[in-house]
Amino acid sequence: MQLEYKVAVFDESPATAWVGRVERFFHVLKLNSVDEMQHAASSESVKLIVIFPIESMATALSMCQHLYENGLTEGTSIVLVAYEKDLEFRMHAYEMGCNDVIHVAMGDNELHARLTKEIYHTIANQQLKKRLKLSLRQQLTSIDNLPQGVSYDFVQDCFSSENLDQLGQCLLTQLESFDIAASVQLRAQFGKKTMEAHGMTKAFETHLLDKLCKQGAWHVFGRRCVFNTERVSLLLKKAPDFSGKEVDAFRQWLSVHVAIVEQKIQQLDMSMALQAERAFINIFIARVQRFIQKVEDGYQASLREVADLFDNLSLQLGDVVHGKSYPASSETIDQVWAETNKQLQSVFQQSIYIENEFERLVYKLNAVINGQESESRASLLKDIIDNELESVNTI
Repeated sequence: MQLEYKVAVFDESPATAWVGRVERFFHVLKLNSVDEMQHAASSESVKLIVIFPIESMATALSMCQHLYENGLTEGTSIVLVAYEKDLEFRMHAYEMGCNDVIHVAMGDNELHARLTKEIYHTIANQQLKKRLKLSLRQQLTSIDNLPQGVSYDFVQDCFSSENLDQLGQCLLTQLESFDIAASVQLRAQFGKKTMEAHGMTKAFETHLLDKLCKQGAWHVFGRRCVFNTERVSLLLKKAPDFSGKEVDAFRQWLSVHVAIVEQKIQQLDMSMALQAERAFINIFIARVQRFIQKVEDGYQASLREVADLFDNLSLQLGDVVHGKSYPASSETIDQVWAETNKQLQSVFQQSIYIENEFERLVYKLNAVINGQESESRASLLKDIIDNELESVNTI
């Protein structure tokens, strides 16, 4: 079934295979020249342009660059069909203005899903751009006093966020208010989130951020750039057109905003660690109570065994010595003592084992109490629960 969205297709294949494939799902506008492509990009009814070059990939990329640099892709996304799969080619295509790169062998179901998702991205970005825009240059004039470049509402919203989704939206909404479209990846100890302002994520952008997050602070390709910190990666899809000192000022302004997000991620990590620690403590208390009960029962059992052994020793010696007209042989008495001593040693060994287990538990608890980080305390508690307290069942 066709959807109401119009997709323009520039297809150089003789059999126009891609036109036919796309026509199964969308209203298609067939393109035959660069002029027609430029006209389609300017049309309000066209949300997506699919390019499938045969003669020259470089020519296709030049088409994308021409549309992108002339501002003709504000309301239209460009998808390039290619044989290449490597990240270097994808990054180059992204730099030239392509929104996505799909492989020529992609199946119809995945093709439909990828193109539909790209159309939704285009529409969502258009709606977001209708919001009230602020002047970024006005804020950059106060760059010598950086905190003034960060709104109170932004800081408040960030530190009021309860999870990575809300925090990511705070940063993306702030950037959108300056007409800066972006994707962000937030990396916390307890999870990772990649998102855009409308919550949808592109597979290609997620892959790009995953690859570049550990490879330096700034990656610039054309008007797009990636900014990395320890816990945040930010992809600017169209950086502001600044030059000279304005570029440095903008980077500082952006760094301050990302630093605030970094601090909140640390706070969320600490909060999650404390929650995990409380959960482990509840389990730990119940296990320790059972452990102490087992220790007490073990000591009581040892005392009873010792008393029973001496009672039994007394009876055995009485049987050997009393009621006989001749003294008992030393071998017989030694045998009784040896057997009793063997049984006593077994009882004492069990008592020593219980004492050692208890001492080891106390040592581990001391490490938990003196732990400086919530994460390490939670980890130590989990280790005690999983390993040390398992010995309860063997006492």
